[in-house]
Amino acid sequence: MALSDQVYEAKRAGNFKRDGSICLGYFSGSPSHRFDYAIVESALELVLEADPRTTLMVVGYIDAGPTLARFGHRVCKQPFHDYVNLQHLIGSVELNLMPLQANVFTDSKSELKYFEAAVVGTLSIASPSYTYAAAIRHGENGYIARAHQWAEVMLQAIAELEGYPQRAATAQHDAREKFGWFNQVDCIINALGW
Repeated sequence: MALSDQVYEAKRAGNFKRDGSICLGYFSGSPSHRFDYAIVESALELVLEADPRTTLMVVGYIDAGPTLARFGHRVCKQPFHDYVNLQHLIGSVELNLMPLQANVFTDSKSELKYFEAAVVGTLSIASPSYTYAAAIRHGENGYIARAHQWAEVMLQAIAELEGYPQRAATAQHDAREKFGWFNQVDCIINALGW
C-alpha cells in the first residue's frame, strides 16, 4: 500500500500527464493466461490501427502475438516482474486490460487485478466476471467489456481520457476503502472467530 500510494501520488502531482502516448497494459501471471489474452488480441490490433497515440505493454509470460508485430516499437514486451516493480509498471499505463474467459473458474477469481491497478491510479477494462462486474462501475472507476465489445470499450476509454484524473482518483479511493488491509481487520477477526 505504501509503495502504491507513492506511485499514485507521483501521477497525481504530475496531473496524470504523459508524453502524448496512451499506453494499454496487459499483466499476466502464468502462461495459462494466453487464452484470456486471446480475447483482446484482435481488438488491440483495431485500436492500435485506429489511434496512432496508442501503445501496448505486455508483461509476464504472454507474447503480444504475431498480428501486432507490424506496430513495431508501439508494442513492447516486459518479462515477469516482482510485485514492487509490477506496481510501478501498472502505474505507468493508462489502461489495464483484464480479459477473462467466461466460466465458473474465472467467476471465482478475486478483485486483485482491479485493486493492483486502481490503487496506483490506473483504470481497468475488464471482462464481466462476477467479481470484476461487482467491483467496477462502468465509466466511473473503470470499464466493463464483453468479448465482442473490447475494441469499442477501449476506444471509449481513450475518448474519455480528459476525465481520467477524476476517474483514477475515484478508482484509487474505491480500492483503498474496499480492499485496503486497514479496513479488513474486523472481517479477518470475525473469520478467525476471535
